[in-house]
Amino acid sequence: MISTAENSYYRWVILVAVIVAFMGAYGFAFAVISPVLALLAKAFGISITTAAYISTFMFIGAAIMSIPAGLIVDRWGIKKAGILALVLLVLGWLATYVAPSFDVMLIGRLIIGLGGITMGVMGGTAVVQWFNPENLTFPMGLWAAGLPIGIAWGEVLAGVVISSFGWRASMLTGLIISVICLVIVATVIKPGPFSPGPKPTEKSKEVPAKNESSWSVFKNIEVWKFNFALFLGFIPFMAVTTYWVAWLMVNKAISSVVVASSITSVIGIAGIFGAIAAGYIAAKIRRSKPLYVIPAIIFGLALLGFIWVQGIAIIVVLSLVIGLASYMLATMMFAIPPQLVLPKQTGTALGVAVVFFNLAGIFGPIIIGDAYYAYSETLFIPGVIMFICLIVAAILAQLMKIR
Repeated sequence: MISTAENSYYRWVILVAVIVAFMGAYGFAFAVISPVLALLAKAFGISITTAAYISTFMFIGAAIMSIPAGLIVDRWGIKKAGILALVLLVLGWLATYVAPSFDVMLIGRLIIGLGGITMGVMGGTAVVQWFNPENLTFPMGLWAAGLPIGIAWGEVLAGVVISSFGWRASMLTGLIISVICLVIVATVIKPGPFSPGPKPTEKSKEVPAKNESSWSVFKNIEVWKFNFALFLGFIPFMAVTTYWVAWLMVNKAISSVVVASSITSVIGIAGIFGAIAAGYIAAKIRRSKPLYVIPAIIFGLALLGFIWVQGIAIIVVLSLVIGLASYMLATMMFAIPPQLVLPKQTGTALGVAVVFFNLAGIFGPIIIGDAYYAYSETLFIPGVIMFICLIVAAILAQLMKIR
């Protein structure tokens, strides 16, 4: 049992633990996709397009598990939910490591999606339980930065491992990382001082227990406003992370894949600072809504500018702006839902939010990709569609009422 005097210290231990677990277990699952696609295609005799289903299946698994993960976190608590998440990740990585066929590989990736999103919901809930609600957004920003950090170092690690030992070694690496994270979570994670209290007694004058049920989240109109704003805001995010290199090479006359990839990496690097900045600014101004509304508008304007600009310097600047703005949205994806519901509903609210994030991951690249190819590989129509998505997202977010 941790005393009140120790809470101030231990909350940072918890924060470091969930950042490590999130970027290690889930960030690496994102990072391994790009380096391994060509080798998977060769190993299983499939096209690179088919090999890319390893990304789609992870998002499908995450979408399936998002709401159940929230309910599990609210019912079981953060420690048990975290252990479940990492057991699923271990099983998923094991399936991909031993996969005798591509079908088994896809099943493994789907299980990784189940575990990864449970880890995400648990981590966000742990931050809510360990940090004062009045000072929540900065640590939430630090935690959200774990994803771009994990992707950044994960791509380097995956590339080195694959080039030295082959693609199966990268799956084994994911397995080892998940086992390490499982030990950390099982050892370190505990309920925090801001965990939901006991249910009201019959004599209590508080809100009746039935109105505090996790299921009542689905009746909360403010939750739905934000989730539709989140879905629309992340359609462009998913399209950018999927197609930016191709757009640079086809539409911006950048012939070198190394140069195009280097420019694209600016988005992720800027995202680290964007995530942290969003949390810090929201804590200073004690408001979260502007940190979704304003970045969404900036993101949309930057994409409009990308349609016409030429020149590496300007494109790098736009990539920097897009990275900052888009990962501010990512931070608010975790910071805003707890402010729309009761404390005991935090996990469920986060679970619903990540459903819409993953739906954007499934449909965003398809919608924008089809628009791009339907109009002879020009950026005007997809750029306008992404701009409209972000502006509507900003409007919906502005209309929601935060507690």
